[in-house]
Amino acid sequence: APQKVCRLLSPILRSKYPAISEEEQEISVPLQILCLAILDAIFIHILSASGPDVWEDLRKTLCDTLIHNKASRTCDIIAQSYDDT
Repeated sequence: APQKVCRLLSPILRSKYPAISEEEQEISVPLQILCLAILDAIFIHILSASGPDVWEDLRKTLCDTLIHNKASRTCDIIAQSYDDT
């Protein structure tokens, strides 16, 4: 079954980072979501500022590179990195 993305985030635990307070631990997931939303807003602003004509081509290139051709691109990088010739 599909899972909500927010359920994939885990809290920042005091047991791992003793310097944080109980309150910081409690709000760590909402703060992570806020930071991701801010990052998304920055990306959208940059892409919108680059112009609507540029954005669609850039989006397609990013999707092709990062999603659609990810496995083959990863194999290419590994093959080139460890090429003995």
